[in-house]
Amino acid sequence: MEKWKKNDLVETMQTVGLDPLQFELEESDDGKVRIKHKYSPSWFTFRYDGGSITGSYVVGDGPEWGSVPSSTWHGGLLPRITTWLSTASYGRARTTTYSLSAAQSRRPFVTCPWGF
Repeated sequence: MEKWKKNDLVETMQTVGLDPLQFELEESDDGKVRIKHKYSPSWFTFRYDGGSITGSYVVGDGPEWGSVPSSTWHGGLLPRITTWLSTASYGRARTTTYSLSAAQSRRPFVTCPWGF
């Protein structure tokens, strides 16, 4: 995944009031990207399939929402990720117990979780 897209994700997380350090970004060799909230079961996954982007997501302990089709990053996928982040943060507050002391003990001494 390109650096500018990672930067977009960090900015989007901050825009909706979330700390990017609360998320993990996993990239596989087949082009699949997974954004995982560290303190809840929430995740968003997408993959570039030729000229389109497909994805799915889970909020909290809810069901998987499949097929998030899109053709562009800014015009389609990023707004869906923004909505998911807003919902995931609400779902986390409702479905999980957040331990501030546990989060602080795991918090690395960097400003961005993905090494740039």
